[in-house]
Amino acid sequence: MYCKFPHRIPYNKVTHLLVEGDIFLTSISFKNIVLSGKKSPFLGELPVALQPEKIIRVHGITHPNCDRININLATGPNSQPRDDIALHISIRLNQGCIVRNSYANNRWQDEDRSGNLPIEKGQSFKIVVLVDPLHYKIAVNGQPYCTFPHRIPYNRVTHLLVEEDSIQTSVSFDGVALPNKNVVDGQPYCEFLQRTPYTQIIHLFLTSISFKETDFLCNLPILTKIPSGLYPGKMIRFHGILYSYRFDINLTTGRNLKPQDDIALHISIRLNEGCIVMNSYRKNTWEDEERGWELPINKGQSFEVIVFMDASAYWIEINSQFHWKFLHRMPYDQVNYIMVDGNVILDSISFEEIVVLSG
Repeated sequence: MYCKFPHRIPYNKVTHLLVEGDIFLTSISFKNIVLSGKKSPFLGELPVALQPEKIIRVHGITHPNCDRININLATGPNSQPRDDIALHISIRLNQGCIVRNSYANNRWQDEDRSGNLPIEKGQSFKIVVLVDPLHYKIAVNGQPYCTFPHRIPYNRVTHLLVEEDSIQTSVSFDGVALPNKNVVDGQPYCEFLQRTPYTQIIHLFLTSISFKETDFLCNLPILTKIPSGLYPGKMIRFHGILYSYRFDINLTTGRNLKPQDDIALHISIRLNEGCIVMNSYRKNTWEDEERGWELPINKGQSFEVIVFMDASAYWIEINSQFHWKFLHRMPYDQVNYIMVDGNVILDSISFEEIVVLSG
């Protein structure tokens, strides 16, 4: 939160939004934030047993007088007597730390208190837990925080419990194998039971397509097809965490890597050189590169890269700062694929359409 401004005019009289200035506006979004949410405690049964590559996300808001929030991955729903807890995450705002522990055979085991506390009272928070074969990987507010070894077999975990003074705006369990799985063009899909008569559907409004959401998880290089191809007004967002000094984003004309298909836009984020390199690759030859400086991104931190395309050029933005322009060198309608490579954890790739209004 940056600041507060008291209501001087009744807010229900507000009907329009005006943005002025010499800027390139990538998006404006309106979201309804329901503060009532799910009051603690929250107890949910996982749809399947835990296994590597499963992800649990807890989004919430701490109360101003909150002292502690506990998140437990438990082997059952019982609290009296308590079932075993494979992972206990205790956010202790009154002590300035996050405690990790486990509970087995009616006894707490050795706790770990290392690390700072990147959560404040009265603020929103996001906890992400990824299961891998050796330990849990824990992130707090988009940043890697710690790991915790498996003391209890992860496949025994069946329930998630969130308790104490918080409001959960969402609790999700990702990576679940969907039922009724089928394949169309090599891609899995699942059935969704009809809830509204299809004869009542008259419009389809598509604002964004999320390619994949896998915090902490991505086998690179990753190659994915661009839905409907490129055209003016198309915008692509990349979210992730950079763990080294370089990663590359390529908009390509095909899926072949050896030999490499043509690359209409090559973006190379190079922290060791302090610059972004933009180039194109055609007929097995790299062309003249262009460089931009003052990168607003650091190793080990989360990032957002936005690529917006108009009729004349690609516009590139990193973490809502610094726009770089790269003129089209080859027809954009030939671009069909995205490739991302480097020591980076890719959270998501999403595709949006920006409608530019004249007036």
